[in-house]
Amino acid sequence: MRVALISYEYPPAVAIGGIGTYTWSASHMLVRGGHEVVVFAAGQPGQPERTSTVEVVRLDCPDRYRFAPLV
Repeated sequence: MRVALISYEYPPAVAIGGIGTYTWSASHMLVRGGHEVVVFAAGQPGQPERTSTVEVVRLDCPDRYRFAPLV
């Protein structure tokens, strides 16, 4: 199954609090379970980022309040 996770925070680019850590852990658990995972998070957009087998799409967003409309 292909799964998308959406979180303003996702390490290492944006690691402010616990939700980023949770999203990182959940994405890697899902991959270990055989799923294909894409994470949409804030950060500097550019080349596609891949952490092990998790694809990370970074959206250029200065704060969490403007993040939802961008996604």
